Amino acid sequence: MAPFLVARRVPASLLGALLALSCSTAAPPATKKPEGDVPSAGRFPHAMFSRVLEKAVAEDGLVDYAAVAEEKETLDAYLGEVARISPIGQPHLFPTVDDQLAYWINAHNATALKGVLELGRPRDLSKVGSRLDRMPFVFGGRKLSLADVAGLVRNQFSDPRPFLVMVRGRRGGPPLAREAFAAKDLEERLEAAARAFMKNTRYVQWTPGSDTVKVTPVILSERSEFEKVQPATVGGDLRLIEALNHFLPGRDWILATKVAPLPLDERLNDVSNR
Repeated sequence: MAPFLVARRVPASLLGALLALSCSTAAPPATKKPEGDVPSAGRFPHAMFSRVLEKAVAEDGLVDYAAVAEEKETLDAYLGEVARISPIGQPHLFPTVDDQLAYWINAHNATALKGVLELGRPRDLSKVGSRLDRMPFVFGGRKLSLADVAGLVRNQFSDPRPFLVMVRGRRGGPPLAREAFAAKDLEERLEAAARAFMKNTRYVQWTPGSDTVKVTPVILSERSEFEKVQPATVGGDLRLIEALNHFLPGRDWILATKVAPLPLDERLNDVSNR
């Protein structure tokens, strides 16, 4: 038979000590990550977009959209951050101009990839390109189209070079970088991209001795932005030509007086259209 247990009244002071001891040995409550967690200032997670680019973009800047589709989860996760956070809604998270511009370039290019997937990866954008340009996406809680983002960059940064790395699905447009842009080396990468763009005969064609240089619509559509690079010592086509020469070494300067448009290749910038 079990021993008989006699109930005893525990003094209040002892009861308090026992409760204190019990609380001190209990497991601490689990901490919950706060909802709406945001990156630290200047640390937007562009690395997620880099993972997509590394797997989907070829050396020549064309895109393997099948690989983009395989990386849809990563792309959507990055676009989820783009939708939550932007320099418009959270300017304190983008403390420098380069932080802001890197965001808009990467966000533009990521949403363009998403838009191509939503359009069913058409081999030619001549009939559906305007739908891609006007397709709405969310940037920091605000709906904007790719055309709206281009207008924002045009108005806020007064620099033509971003338009040489902002890619919108066209084979005749700029090549897509294989790494997301970042504030730390943005200036160097934009300058290198502009110099490579001007030397590429897909975008700028001039034969020594000719008075006419042929230029891609990518440049002509941002003509006023490029002309700001060159002081207004000359006007007309000469001013644009001198602005283009700003990005070329002296031995490669374009010695023409007239500008003519090149046709824009509207095929999808897919590796299958190489």
